[in-house]
Amino acid sequence: MVLLATIIFLGCVLFYLNVPRVDELTVRSDDPKWSEAYQQPLDLALCPALHWGCRYLTVDHRTLVGHVWTSRAITDLRAEPRGDLKKSLAAIEGIFLRARTLRFAKFDESRVYGADMIRADLSHATFSEADLSGANLFGANLSRADLSWANLSRADLLQADLTGVSLFKANLSGAPLVGANLSGKNLSWANLSRASLSKANLSGAQLFQANLSGADLSWANLSGAILVKANLSGANLAEATITQDELNQACGTPEPRVPFGLTVHPCK
Repeated sequence: MVLLATIIFLGCVLFYLNVPRVDELTVRSDDPKWSEAYQQPLDLALCPALHWGCRYLTVDHRTLVGHVWTSRAITDLRAEPRGDLKKSLAAIEGIFLRARTLRFAKFDESRVYGADMIRADLSHATFSEADLSGANLFGANLSRADLSWANLSRADLLQADLTGVSLFKANLSGAPLVGANLSGKNLSWANLSRASLSKANLSGAQLFQANLSGADLSWANLSGAILVKANLSGANLAEATITQDELNQACGTPEPRVPFGLTVHPCK
């Protein structure tokens, strides 16, 4: 019997769904890595079919909240266009995932309203088209996470590690990003309206057609940023590091202040 169990175990170790080490730079994949199949058993057999034994969390296409205090809260949050987002978020209690290790987790197209993810390890996780409205991601590790098309309106990203994160077409309206390092990030078509980007590093960032209306960009570093057709109407660029040529790419007129001697020419 022991011999049979040993044979079964050794056979099962061939079915391994690999999760890379912390120091690896690879992206998340749902495909097994056969070269490391000897390390852990059963994952390939049990994870795809039963969602059991997975070495990473898969909770895509779901609504994840802790408690709903008002019956219409979820309906209001899912409605398009939304009403009072602040009021709707106050009617629910977000799921508690503080300081959890969720590396390579899959949240694609899920609704994680008001989640408490303070200092959570979300490196390499995927949130493509997910709704993270009002989520608290203070100090979270989002390195190399996929947040493309994600809704991060009113999300707290202060002190979050955004190294290598994808924010293509993300909605960051009203998000506090004071001092955030977004250098070289692809923020094309991103919604950053009314975002707090004071002292943020946006050097070399791609902001093609990004919506920065009403954003606070005071003291921000925008040197080398691609601002072609970006909407800067109502943005505060006081003391920002930006050249006239970079500013001329953008649409709209920043208010109330721009760096000394600079003006904006609206797009034709």
